[in-house]
Amino acid sequence: MTNENKLAASPPTFTKPSSLYGRYLPSPPPFTQQPSLLHLSPTPTHLTPLSFFFAVGFLNSQTNQPLPPLIKPSLSPPLLPQQLLLLSPLAVKSNLTTVHVSPMDLLLLEKSLIAVFAAVVLATVISKLRGKKLKLPPGPIPIPIFGNWLQVGDDLNHRNLVDYAKKFGDLFLLRMGQRNLVVVSSPNLTKEVLHTQGVEFGSRTRNVVFDIFTGKGQDMVFTVYGEHWRKMRRIMTVPFFTNKVVQRNREGWEFEAASVVEDVKKNPDSATKGIVLRKRLQLMMYNNMFRIMFDRRFESEDDPLFLRLKALNGERSRLAQSFEYNYGDFIPILRPFLRGYLRICQDVKDRRLALLKKYFVDERKQIASSKPTGSEGLKCAIDHIIEAQQKGEINEDNVLYIVENINVAAIETTLWSIEWGIAELVNHPEIQSKLRNEIDTVLGPGVQITEPELHKLPYLQAVIKETLRLRMAIPLLVPHMNLNDAKLAGYDIPAESKILVNAWWLANNPESWKKPEEFRPERFFEEEAHVEANGNDFRYVPFGVGRRSCPGIILALPILGITIGRLVQNFELLPPPGQSKVDTSEKGGQFSLHILNHSTIVMKPSIMDLLLLEKPLIAVFLAVVLAKMISKLCSKKLKLPPGPIPIPVFGNWLEVGNDLNHRNLVDYAKKFGDLFHLRMGQRDIVIISSPDLAKEVLQTQGVEFGSRYRNIVYDIFTGKGQDMVFTVYGEHWRKMRRIMTVPFFTNKVVQQNREGWEFEAASVVEEVKKNPDAATKGIVVRKRLQLMMYNNMFRVMFGKRFESEDDPLLLRLKFLNGERSRLTQSFEYNYGDFIPILRPFLRGYLKICQDVKERRLALFKKYFVDERKEIPSAKPTGSVKYAIDHILEAEEKGEINADNVLYIVENINVAAIETTLWSIEWGIAELVNHPEIQSKLKNEIDTVLGPGVQVTEPDLHKLPYLQAVLKETLRLRMGVPLLVPHMNLKDAKLAGYDIPAESKILVNAWWLANNPESWKKPEEFRPERFLEEEAHVEANGNDFRYLPFGVGRRSCPGIVLALPILGITIGRLVQNFELPPPPGQSKVDTTEIGGQFSLKILNHSTIVMKPRAV
Repeated sequence: MTNENKLAASPPTFTKPSSLYGRYLPSPPPFTQQPSLLHLSPTPTHLTPLSFFFAVGFLNSQTNQPLPPLIKPSLSPPLLPQQLLLLSPLAVKSNLTTVHVSPMDLLLLEKSLIAVFAAVVLATVISKLRGKKLKLPPGPIPIPIFGNWLQVGDDLNHRNLVDYAKKFGDLFLLRMGQRNLVVVSSPNLTKEVLHTQGVEFGSRTRNVVFDIFTGKGQDMVFTVYGEHWRKMRRIMTVPFFTNKVVQRNREGWEFEAASVVEDVKKNPDSATKGIVLRKRLQLMMYNNMFRIMFDRRFESEDDPLFLRLKALNGERSRLAQSFEYNYGDFIPILRPFLRGYLRICQDVKDRRLALLKKYFVDERKQIASSKPTGSEGLKCAIDHIIEAQQKGEINEDNVLYIVENINVAAIETTLWSIEWGIAELVNHPEIQSKLRNEIDTVLGPGVQITEPELHKLPYLQAVIKETLRLRMAIPLLVPHMNLNDAKLAGYDIPAESKILVNAWWLANNPESWKKPEEFRPERFFEEEAHVEANGNDFRYVPFGVGRRSCPGIILALPILGITIGRLVQNFELLPPPGQSKVDTSEKGGQFSLHILNHSTIVMKPSIMDLLLLEKPLIAVFLAVVLAKMISKLCSKKLKLPPGPIPIPVFGNWLEVGNDLNHRNLVDYAKKFGDLFHLRMGQRDIVIISSPDLAKEVLQTQGVEFGSRYRNIVYDIFTGKGQDMVFTVYGEHWRKMRRIMTVPFFTNKVVQQNREGWEFEAASVVEEVKKNPDAATKGIVVRKRLQLMMYNNMFRVMFGKRFESEDDPLLLRLKFLNGERSRLTQSFEYNYGDFIPILRPFLRGYLKICQDVKERRLALFKKYFVDERKEIPSAKPTGSVKYAIDHILEAEEKGEINADNVLYIVENINVAAIETTLWSIEWGIAELVNHPEIQSKLKNEIDTVLGPGVQVTEPDLHKLPYLQAVLKETLRLRMGVPLLVPHMNLKDAKLAGYDIPAESKILVNAWWLANNPESWKKPEEFRPERFLEEEAHVEANGNDFRYLPFGVGRRSCPGIVLALPILGITIGRLVQNFELPPPPGQSKVDTTEIGGQFSLKILNHSTIVMKPRAV
């Protein structure tokens, strides 16, 4: 059979091979992510790899996916042409299994492309023969069309270019496709390019991607040298690049640095296992620059607008700095294959500029229009820029591109330098100590660095210079270009050559610097004392020099000094436990350099903070000790439960610590018994650790111990008990419980809402199936489950749902609810709660709590309660439809007030959503780690309901093993392991002991359900126990060994909602997916993290979710 007949009988296809490596690739390439391969099957022997290359390239050009570069050999000799293989994301992105391609199309394509290839080669040869002979700088010998590209590769990083400089000299040329790259590697040549011939080489080279993001040079940074650049530079200088700008904004920068210090101190992990500081520093840098530009700042890392801005700026940087579009830039004939990539760039650019325009520029125009035009009229940079637009000097696009430049050029580069500086100080503790000593000596202990002090701190200046020398953020500077043919060192430089100054090598060449590989700030006191960052020495040009130098130096240096100085003087910066140093591996882009792995840093607060409080606290201590002695002599003798011996003022706090978690309390119970007492400062805490005592507290003496313990933070968030959950036992609680029961806690509510819950679970299943990562590397499903839980409860409350995780209102709601949880569950405020005399030190914390509370209740009121009041159907003549309708009806009757309505909504947001979400997350994690239980549960569902029949609420009672899985999850991983704390309003008796009035009563429900004296192998996740020896035990508290929802008057009424939601959600996920751990792991991490009385999973698990074939 001829080749043609074979081709006709078996049409060629592009298919995914079963093996990772197809016939065109003899050995695996060094890719960090497994690509999807497309190969020709069957492979016609007369088709060349060129046809294959362009055919697959055509497929890519029809998608929104960029075409990755060819695999090129890393060793000599080069691969043969038939070994070249194109790696494509097409199959992954479109789930494409087979793409049929007409044989005739391929044959026609082949011949056409061979003709084009030959024509290009011929044109190149004729051009060379007819063109004038140029004396080009030395460099590797190029080949037609590709030049040096196949030899050099994409990554023209500063270290690779040093190797070429050592071979070809300080001035060499690379021919990258059709592009000329001239690399300069000596101070003298740098001076020639940047200074002497600054006009000739003063333009900027752009490429197909930067043309999109800069509007073909409508900005300042990437425009060509000429009138437009001069105008843009002049307009930007006054609002951004003068000392007046520094003086006007320095207090804001100092405030932002102080905020970072305070936030780090509040993070309990920072002083122990360490934190990744970069996220908080990124917020700081955005605030620093947005204060200058728009007189605005973002309140937190979770601000929805900040998140959108960060995401779009990050995408812009990733797309612009990537090497993957080089082939289309180097070889113009391949540019059509970049259409998908360029479409993505255009989309990101459009969305980014639209966001900057809508939320910043236009908003500022409205503010400016209402301000006077005198000296006070222009307060921030954008006012100057808008004024220039109004005068006709620039247009609206120029305004937006100026804002785009600042977002890219100022924020990220300074952030990279701060991150590098911190990493080097962590790795060089002796330098860190020397810097700290300088600050304390010059400024005085505890005196915080401000901008005017920076010149008094030469060692700090040296540390910053050394960071910029060794870890230069733009190691090749922003590329220059000569618009016309030029001469350099006797060589011809063709017009529009890309000029790269290897500034990193100038500052790290051992022929010019002493031991340049060392991080040694002392060099700038000794042999390099005269060298400054402003380019006074051409060996050291971190900001460039000359016309196109970076004007942002005037902002960057003080921000670096304030930030690094404040961090060093307030913290001891250490590597995380188990590491002697932090990783300083580099990651580069087209011309950027930043740290590869954002470092985890341990940040221990300076001892100076404590010393400053020493004397007043000693006086306070003595006064309180005296008062306590007098009180003890005058008071009656109480028979308190056993416990560790307290010391004056602090009680057992210094011994026990802040974290009263369920496991720690078990240790004390084993030592002091099932009823013991802790004196935490001035607070009495009584811990219950047996079923009999739990029954006594929760049921027998349910009235006496029926109040809720609050503290100074909960008083803020509950309006001192205007809610239901945290109010004292009495008439108000009875009224609130009655009003909330009908709309929330009856079977009728379940039946009314079950179809909605089933819809939300089905939506989760569908979205997971659409996610290409779910079945391969896995996803963190928690975010989607969180949306589901909000929708479940907001359906019940308001008849509303959120369409996606990115709904702006949901993001605001999640953020404020998260802040509320973080602030209330933190142990950080214990000292002010335990020892009232220390409460003034909590003023800042309590102010934050008050602010979050007010913003949260205002959001509830505006977008949910008031909106519902305005809907006519909110007051039907018949039965009331949603929970809020019942609550508003009670308000209209005068039973409760408007504040009570809001606190009911607050209770549901906290008590119903997060706790159920934690339980779902725990359940999934345990099923992943116990595949045999997962399999058994699948079999039950398939057997009882039938394959593919989805679990609904009425089916739950038919699925005893599912019920057992839920019970076992709630037993081993109890969301509220100590229950919500109880309190006795008056003195009480318990097991023969005196319980002082207003004691905090903790029932260790987790230990009741995990005590090996009461349960068989309680540490095992074994649902079978609830079908065997514990078959009679239910979650409603019928057995005092098992109280996940409490029992009695103050039990959690949400059990009636939580159990069906848990059953529907876990049931649907298990019946629709195989749930293994992610690749490379045998189990998912189930480490716990607790709060004042919460328990959740520390690390939200990445789960592989493979759809089941049913």
